[in-house]
Amino acid sequence: MAGVTTELAPPRSDGAGGLHVLVVDDSVFARAMIAKWVEEARLGTVATAADGEQALKKLAVFPADVVTLDLEMPVLSGYEAVPRILAMRPDIRIVVVSGQSEAAARKTFRALDLGAVDFVSKPGPGDKDAFRHQIVERVRALGERHGSRQARDAAAVLPSSAPAVAKPPVRVPEPRGERPAILAIGASTGGPDALARLLKAIGPRINVPVVLCQHMPAKFTSILAANLTRQTGLECREGEDGEQLLPGRVYVAPGDRHMLVRRKGATHHIHLSSDPPEHFCRPSVDPMFRSLAEAYGPRVLALVLTGMGTDGAKGAAALSAAGASIAVQDEESSVVWGMPGAVVKAGVATTVLPVEALAELVRKSCVA
Repeated sequence: MAGVTTELAPPRSDGAGGLHVLVVDDSVFARAMIAKWVEEARLGTVATAADGEQALKKLAVFPADVVTLDLEMPVLSGYEAVPRILAMRPDIRIVVVSGQSEAAARKTFRALDLGAVDFVSKPGPGDKDAFRHQIVERVRALGERHGSRQARDAAAVLPSSAPAVAKPPVRVPEPRGERPAILAIGASTGGPDALARLLKAIGPRINVPVVLCQHMPAKFTSILAANLTRQTGLECREGEDGEQLLPGRVYVAPGDRHMLVRRKGATHHIHLSSDPPEHFCRPSVDPMFRSLAEAYGPRVLALVLTGMGTDGAKGAAALSAAGASIAVQDEESSVVWGMPGAVVKAGVATTVLPVEALAELVRKSCVA
């Protein structure tokens, strides 16, 4: 790619935020652009590298909290660098910067499987502002989460005269209200791993439809559905416009479309919408949840998993007003506690649980 440099750029600081961010890209323009955005957002100190090998050398001297990592680079590619970065710095948070082709999507999922926590697709024509927002907010959210975990871990090793107290076992509440007729799930950053663990633990005996919104662009969601089928044994696929919902199937909102549910007599069907993005996302959790409140009323069990931002909170409020139950992933097990935390802050979360306990709640509520 044109504009490749072999020099390790020195760190730059704006003197504001406390994060350390490493931007890795073989394009001089892309490196400069992302570094400038992070600096303008006053997130902290930025360093850059032109490939995976340079990134490893930089990490030996630069205490990065977050790495933005291009996948397609010479010398050492992004997805080849992921395991080596994490072997050196297991606590670091890696955001992959991906192309939009199907081949790029497959490499992105490979990087996520290897330990990257999130990705951002490179922009198409007219998408630069959304790309900037996604980069900056992911760095901000992951950096804040990294800092809070470091503080918690440091506190845990301080000497104390008090005896250690074992954590009490997680208590999963008994289902309340009407038995759910559908399970709805919203997720973003850290979602693919959480979804795989959740659905595998729920198991194949679930006897209601499952509708799932994971923030992802087109060409990525079909791969997500295929991966979830392989990982969980459940039938997972992208929802199709007009398709009738059937028990035991998992319908993934396709990239670049909102997935809604409409009632037609005694049956329920998918409606795909090209309405404007919400929270910079299409698909978005809020419109899906709002449609379920109208279509099912109280007979919805909604789960909000790990993710940055507040998507899902307003939709969860609509579900709560309709009498539905909303359970969210707990902060400790979330990669980012933005979306679940927003539901809790809105006062509409029925319960807060780790992923495995959420699966038990679903089994109690939705398994024959």
